[in-house]
Amino acid sequence: MKLFSKKNRAQHTGVQTAPKGSCRVHPFSALDRYSPQSVAEYELYASLREAVPVIDAALSKIVRLVGNFRLKAVNPAYQTTLDDFVKGVSVGAGGVSLQTFICRYLDQLITYGVAVGEMIPSENLHGICGLYNAS
Repeated sequence: MKLFSKKNRAQHTGVQTAPKGSCRVHPFSALDRYSPQSVAEYELYASLREAVPVIDAALSKIVRLVGNFRLKAVNPAYQTTLDDFVKGVSVGAGGVSLQTFICRYLDQLITYGVAVGEMIPSENLHGICGLYNAS
C-alpha cells in the first residue's frame, strides 16, 4: 500500500516570452536614452584643457598628427578648381583653407566629444561660400 500515490497531472507547455525592454518600438529607440551635454560639461572640458598643459599639448599633438591631405579630382580638368577651393575656402571669421576647418573640427571633437561643421552656401545657392565650425 502506497501512502502517497502519484496522480496523473496534466502536462502544461511553457510559453517563452521575450524579456522586457528587449523590444524596440522604433528604429531610433537609442535616442530615448540620449541626454545632451550641458553648458557646465563644456566649460569643464575647456577648463581642464586650459588648466592642465599636458592635456592641451596632447590634444594639440593629435590634431597636428592628422597632417595634410590632398583631394584628387576624377577629371583632371577640375583639379585646379578643386585645389583652389581647398586652399581658399573661408572658414569661420578669419580662417582660410579646408585644412583649417578640419583641424578646428577635430579639435572640438576631441575636446568636447561632439563637433558640428556647416557649409555656408553662396548667394546664388550654386556653390559653397564658406565653412563654419559651430559650437
